[in-house]
Amino acid sequence: WLQQDSVSVRLERLEGAAAVVRIDARVETRDYQDFLAVAEDLNLRMLELVAGAGLSLTAPGQYVAVDRHRQDAPEGRSEAETRLASWREEDRWPFPDLGEAEKEQLRGSLDYPARGPA
Repeated sequence: WLQQDSVSVRLERLEGAAAVVRIDARVETRDYQDFLAVAEDLNLRMLELVAGAGLSLTAPGQYVAVDRHRQDAPEGRSEAETRLASWREEDRWPFPDLGEAEKEQLRGSLDYPARGPA
């Protein structure tokens, strides 16, 4: 779905302490849901590459430290890394699309709209 010769990664500009990187790629599909799924997969893979390089992304904002900076819980990170590794080994990525069995298992499992007081 991804047209390989259309991929472009450019350092677009520097804004304060941030580097703005522009990534373009042509996705060959007429189905918007397929496009969104491919885009999501690409974004998740980019986040994985960033994390693999020992980096992290932050949102614009301001942070005032009053105490020591809280570290991420190592058990949560370890669990996420284990799950990603198992998906990779089994070649069973839940994106860009779930298989029919996974879709059927999830069908009707979301309480929407939520019942009860908001």
